[in-house]
Parts: sequence; C-alpha cells; structure tokens
Amino acid sequence: MQLLEYDRATHIMESAGIDIILATTRHGVEYLSDYWHPVSDQFYVLLDTEATHMTVVGLPADQSREAFIVAGASEATTLGIMDLWIQDRRFWGPGYYVQTWDNPLDPNPPSGDAMEVAA
Repeated sequence: MQLLEYDRATHIMESAGIDIILATTRHGVEYLSDYWHPVSDQFYVLLDTEATHMTVVGLPADQSREAFIVAGASEATTLGIMDLWIQDRRFWGPGYYVQTWDNPLDPNPPSGDAMEVAA
C-alpha cells in the first residue's frame, strides 16, 4: 500500500525547488515507504557509536529517477517479503550473519555507512 501521493509530492517539491526528500526518522520512513522494521530504531547509537542502525528513504522530485530505500543488511529478508512499493532497495553494514562479512573470521567487521550508500 502506498500512503504517499507521489504526483502531489513531486509537484510541491518542484514548486519549492526541492530535488529530493531524504527521510531517516521513523515517521518519515514509514510515511514515504510504508515500511519500518522494529530494529531500525536508532537507540543502538546510545550504546556503541559503531553499532548504529539507520534506514533512509529517498524520494526524488524527478519521477524518472526511482525512489529508493537503504536499510541495514540484516533487513534484506524482511524487505524481500514486504509488499513495498519502492523497488530500488539497497543495504549497508555487515548484517548479523557471518556470510555478509568480507572476512568471516573478523570479530569486528566494519559497521558500514547508510548515508554513503544513499549518496
């Protein structure tokens, strides 16, 4: 289900000179994508600055460029079974599974950067 009226949003964005909306808050991500994973809350940053978790949704004013979602690698399966209207799905970070790490023996894989993937 798509709550967002994309045509209306892009008209408003173009009128205001906005090229893209980037949402990272729970309400923004949920509204633009109709998706939120309970583990996506950014409370991890309070425990360990290397263990943040972030979801980013991008909504371009130019509809010829697809909207996109960037989620943690551990959400790949969840996004795969959701009926998300956004088809451009990208992932960041090592996830929770050893298979997703570059070096499976590394006890501290790089945490990744959601904003770098969004860019």
